[in-house]
Formats: sequence, C-alpha cells, structure tokens
Amino acid sequence: MRLAACVPTIPEHVVSSLETCANIKSVADLLFSGSTFEIFRRLPAGTTTLQELARYTALVANLASVPGNSAAELLKELNDDHLLSGVPELDEILHGLTTPGRLIEVSGNKGSGKTSLLLQLVLHRLVHHPQSSVLWIDTIGDFSAARAAQFLELYDLPGASLALDRLQVSVAFEIDAVHDVLEELRLSLSLGTHQCRTRAIVVDTVTPPFRPQLESSVGSRPCDNGWFNAPISSICSIFFVDRVCSE
Repeated sequence: MRLAACVPTIPEHVVSSLETCANIKSVADLLFSGSTFEIFRRLPAGTTTLQELARYTALVANLASVPGNSAAELLKELNDDHLLSGVPELDEILHGLTTPGRLIEVSGNKGSGKTSLLLQLVLHRLVHHPQSSVLWIDTIGDFSAARAAQFLELYDLPGASLALDRLQVSVAFEIDAVHDVLEELRLSLSLGTHQCRTRAIVVDTVTPPFRPQLESSVGSRPCDNGWFNAPISSICSIFFVDRVCSE
C-alpha cells in the first residue's frame, strides 16, 4: 500500500518528506524498514516531531491491519460467500472455488465467453445479496453497461434493477492505476466506509497492465507473484481474465 494513500491520516507534507528524504514510499517501508527514531533522523528538521511520527505510524499500522472477525462470523461468511451462476451444473463445479481468499484465472481465446461468464457470476451475486458489492477493473476500456443491464433483465426479482448500483467499474490501463484502485478499496475497507461489503474483484483483462512484469518473468502470472494486496484477497474472491492468443 502506497504511503500517499494514507493522506490525510499522515499530513501531505510529512508523506512528501518521508518519500523524498527517507525513501519511505509504502506502508511496509514505514512499518518495517527501521525504528521510528531511525526514520525520524532522516527527515529534514521541522518536518514533524518524533512523538507525532510515532502517532502517525500507529495510525497507519491500524489502517493496514486486516479487520477482525470471530470464528462464527467467518463460518457464516464462508457458507454464504460462494459466487454462483444460477446454472446447477456450473455451480456444482464452482462450489468451493469462489470463496474469499481464492485467486482464479479465467483464460481463453478472444470471444470465448470469459467476460460473460464472470458478469453472470457477479450479477447473480449482487441480485441475491443486496448487502454485497463487486469491483470490476476494466483494463482495456470495453466494459458494457448495456450488456450488464441485459443480463439483469433475466432476473424477475424485486430490486434486481438496482444491482448495477453496487457494481463499481474502474478503468485502469496501467499497473500503477490498478494498484491505486486496489489501495483505495483496501483503505475504505479498513475505515469501514463501504455501506456494501465488496465480495469479489474482477480484473478484465489481466494481460495489458501486467505485460511488462510478465515479459520480465517468463511463465509468471499476477496471482503467482503476490502483486495483489494480501489482506484484500483474504476478504474477496479475485478473478483474472487472461486472453490467450490462438495458434
């Protein structure tokens, strides 16, 4: 999580000094790169006091921690958090694969139905669970709200038309933009500012923003390298859509 995402918990001028003078660019750097006193010594005089820096560090540590749950709450969520499609044969395959903590890659040739499958899954979830929400990260700019609305017409249930209000679509063409979206979600989950709890994240498609990393690490995938925030993946199911080129 980038330190800049912690503004205004940490004043902007303090974050700037930490980044430029102390090489503290992330929450992990602030918490684990040295003692508060050692970091304080690297800052220009007058930036902040040692006591204030210690207070900021404690606040950030609290924000970065995973929300606590009792065993009963976790069991209830586990039994309730499968993303199902409404198609019995498909749901039998998906059962147990779409609970929080799972990172699932859906790959196939262009036009094979990867996006449609995941859209069906998340809309079915939103229609039947009005207290949940889904984050859809569009990395190529072709998400169709009209197609999502057509899917919803298949549901003859009260409030089905409102499901799109809980489908947050973020356009992110570069890896930094994807990280920014996830960090904003992580912070909002920590602060409890989301009225509806995010239960799934879809990255469609994963190839464009991650291409530089994939080219530098042959055979790797984002879910192999831990590029996504671990606390987020413990709360949500994360789906990667990967477009495979035909031979």
